[in-house]
Amino acid sequence: DINLNNSDLLYSAYKNTSKYLDTKVWYEEGHDGSGYAQWATSSLLNQKNEYIKFIRKIANGFVPIVKASLSENDKILNKRYKKIKERLKKTPVRGMRMSIMEKDFIKVQRSWIDYRDINVELYTSISKQKDKKFWENYITSQRIKDYNLLEDTINIFN
Repeated sequence: DINLNNSDLLYSAYKNTSKYLDTKVWYEEGHDGSGYAQWATSSLLNQKNEYIKFIRKIANGFVPIVKASLSENDKILNKRYKKIKERLKKTPVRGMRMSIMEKDFIKVQRSWIDYRDINVELYTSISKQKDKKFWENYITSQRIKDYNLLEDTINIFN
């Protein structure tokens, strides 16, 4: 049900998304305790499934609502990135079986940039919303939500 002239784009986007999600789950989400591997694996599978559902939705005409502008969201993202990076530099998160360190956070963010760029291309190609800045803004707004969860984790452990 996805009308895509370039299947390589879909495969490339899925590959990049899988890499990003894998990196985020293991280096940023903070799964801990005796069942950490199961919780991390479950999170990864759920997020991959949600990604596929979202692709189908936008291919079928769904366009999400993004409240702030790209400029506003980009400023928020950059400010929060610097704040989280500094917090992790000063006090890394350490659990029983996991840690979240500044270098891990940077690794996830670099992976997110690749994820963002390829998915802007994919979403633009399959959606009725053809504005690349719209999709960049949408993906940026989703990353801000990730930062909210990460800050909650940091606050719990520190």
